[in-house]
Amino acid sequence: MSRPNFHSFCSRLNPLKYAYFLLGRRAYSERELYDKLAKKGVDERKRKKILQRLLNEGYIDDEKFARSFIEEKLREKPVGKLFLFTKLRKKKIDKPLIEKYIKMLLPEKRERELAEEAMTRKIQQLKNKKVSKEKLYQKLVLFLKNRGFTVRSIASALQKMKDKI
Repeated sequence: MSRPNFHSFCSRLNPLKYAYFLLGRRAYSERELYDKLAKKGVDERKRKKILQRLLNEGYIDDEKFARSFIEEKLREKPVGKLFLFTKLRKKKIDKPLIEKYIKMLLPEKRERELAEEAMTRKIQQLKNKKVSKEKLYQKLVLFLKNRGFTVRSIASALQKMKDKI
C-alpha cells in the first residue's frame, strides 16, 4: 500500500478499528497506543475506553510487551541493560516494570558474558586493521558503551579478554 493510500485508509477507520489495525502490525505498549490515538484526534474519554477494552481483551499488556521486547533484543545481538532500558523507556514502559524484567532476564553475570561475546566479535573485525593496543581498547570500550553495557560489565570483559587484545 503506497503512503498516500495508507494514510487515507487509516483516516477512514474508526478509532477502535484503527487501534486493532495498529496492533495487527506490531505490539504496542499501552502508552504508545494512547499517544497514537491522541495523535489521530481521538478525545481522552474515548481513548481510555478503547484502551480498557484492549486491556480486557488481552491485546495490550505492558508486562508481556516488556518481557518479549527484551527477549527479542537479546536474541538479535549482544546488548546491555542500558540499551534495553533506554529502548523500553522510548516505548513508554514504566521504569519499575523495565527494571523488573531486566533484572529477571539479564542478570549481571549474563550481561558480562554478552559483553565478552560482543567484544570477541569486535576484536575479530578489528584484527586486520592496524591499530595500536591503546586505540583498540578505546574502540572496544566505545563499542560496548554504545551497545548499552554497564561500566562494570565493560571492565569485566576487558579484564577477561586482555590477553586476546
